[in-house]
Amino acid sequence: MSNENSNNQQTDFSNLRPNNSISSRISNKGLSSNFSVLKDNRTMRGLESDRTQNAQSNNETNVQELENKLFTAEQLIKQLRNTLEAKNREISEFEDNEREMAEILTLDDRAQAELDEGHSILELKKRIEELEEENEGLRVIQHMYDEDRFKLEELENALRESLAENEELYGYKFKFEEAESKISELQLALGEALEENEKLNNSI
Repeated sequence: MSNENSNNQQTDFSNLRPNNSISSRISNKGLSSNFSVLKDNRTMRGLESDRTQNAQSNNETNVQELENKLFTAEQLIKQLRNTLEAKNREISEFEDNEREMAEILTLDDRAQAELDEGHSILELKKRIEELEEENEGLRVIQHMYDEDRFKLEELENALRESLAENEELYGYKFKFEEAESKISELQLALGEALEENEKLNNSI
């Protein structure tokens, strides 16, 4: 629509060119210059609007991707916490076995005196060996627990970084909304300028 108006205005100027008076030539030249500036301004505003819309669309996509990553990280953290709770219970059993083994070791010295009462030191030693095997397995579980705890800390750090990036992107989104408001104001001012030029053409 704006192109048709500018073409019609240029046609009007061409009709004025045959006038050989100096004032007419100066007037035509000034009006043509004004319309050329307005057309350039419209083109620049259009390019700015396209760039702003593309940047806003890209940022909205980035925000959505970050929100998806945050959701996934939260689910992983929940799973890891459940795993850590289960392994804490296993560690507690390990500690209980350690205490039981310590109690049995204290009985080793007393076992000699209790032989007459039918207690067997060999049975106590066998139980100690069994407890040592169980504790070896629990040590492996504790090592896995430590690794999972380290992974959980890494995920929490990544989550904090993602939240910081998300806040930054929302800040950009607010700036783009301000830019859109200013572009709307400029477009309104441009429309008013075009109306004034049309009135000027009609008066000529």
